[in-house]
Amino acid sequence: MVKAAESELLADLYPAFNEYASKQVKQIMESTDGRSYENGTYQGTFVGLPNVSVETDGIYIYFIRQDWLDECGLEVPKTVADLENAARTFMEKGLSPNYAIAGVGQGVRAYANFLESGNKSCGFDAVFQAMDSYPGFFLEDGEGKIYYGTNTQETRDTLELLAKWYDDGLINPELGVSTNGDEAAGVKGGTCGIFMGPWWSLGYGNGDSYKNDPEANWQAYDFVMGDDAFWKAFLVSVQRVVYGTVFTMVVIIMMAYPLSKNKREYKPRNAFMWLLIFCMLFNGGTIPWFITVKNYGMLDTMAALVLAGSVPVFNVILLMNFFRNLPSDLEEAAAIDGAGPWRILWQIVVPCSVPVIATVVLFTSVGYWNEFFQGLVLMQKAENYPLQTYIKQIVVQIPVGVTLTAEQYQQLNQNSNKALEAAKVFIAMVPMLVIYPFLQKYFVNGITLGAVKE
Repeated sequence: MVKAAESELLADLYPAFNEYASKQVKQIMESTDGRSYENGTYQGTFVGLPNVSVETDGIYIYFIRQDWLDECGLEVPKTVADLENAARTFMEKGLSPNYAIAGVGQGVRAYANFLESGNKSCGFDAVFQAMDSYPGFFLEDGEGKIYYGTNTQETRDTLELLAKWYDDGLINPELGVSTNGDEAAGVKGGTCGIFMGPWWSLGYGNGDSYKNDPEANWQAYDFVMGDDAFWKAFLVSVQRVVYGTVFTMVVIIMMAYPLSKNKREYKPRNAFMWLLIFCMLFNGGTIPWFITVKNYGMLDTMAALVLAGSVPVFNVILLMNFFRNLPSDLEEAAAIDGAGPWRILWQIVVPCSVPVIATVVLFTSVGYWNEFFQGLVLMQKAENYPLQTYIKQIVVQIPVGVTLTAEQYQQLNQNSNKALEAAKVFIAMVPMLVIYPFLQKYFVNGITLGAVKE
């Protein structure tokens, strides 16, 4: 295109594009923040329409006939073993008379690699990924050593499993030899109940499945329970909530107690209060914050997820105001009995402050659990991501760079990656839903008492 533009063989397409392009096409072009126009422009002249697709174009999942699962009384497969059982049941019931799982066509790899990472239809990447196998990729282990994903035991196990499926007739016997799109013939014809591919596969190229069988109910799923990355991120978030909540509560309690005293009892009080208010209103910015964390050597560590933002000033003020409203007679009586400041704090003040402490614990734990930006910036390795950062990375948008009929686009909207990730998002909410009822009785009382100032 550049050669043709240099030779002045290409006309300026923008006037015709601006006049005749549909509203949807223009929205697709504008969704890239100008990059699509820039890529199609040469020396100020708009000479070509670029292909626009989402950046997460290669997310692989499996698609399955939900109506067949319901007919056979099967749950949604959550593991590779569950998927195999569903495939065998489809064949035993006669729903898939020839084969249950579609396979790639002629000249198409069964999985992606670092040289050919583009998407493909009916590949087996979803199975490889569920088995923690990444053939064709160079990877780094926990000790910083590089290894080749093809040479791992996980890859051998996955290949043995796929070979067994093929020998047992579960996979299309024309695997690797079918042409002209015949690898999806069973899917379109209603005789194959499972296929794998990028998350947009169902709505792009497989519309005939609904045309031939209006009752077909294809759904998109991932091997949620077999997703090691998901559970690693889940564990990181649990550790972060536990360590962070304990650390934060200890720090803000010890900070709020002296600040609850008047200036006569604690002379630097006003200076520290102004400092806290300033820090609540202003911050140094993301870049200085990142550099500070990096200089302390905390990148890719739990300390970065816990310490960065571990002293919320609002919660300090909430506790401080609550402590100020406690009867001073309690502390005076304890002091007469010989109790020092530490004993008064932990044995008198803290037990009397359970409502506000429970409220702040809820605030703090929910804050740690829901925070994703710090993980995105401070964690350089994906295995160190907390759960919300992991979910933020996998939730993508409906594809806009393909041409579909209204019916196909509706089906794609219903069976897209949003359905895939719904299970993970729900699982991520469960811990907070479990914790909240135990702290809810303190919530209103605690925040009200902590907001009242004498």
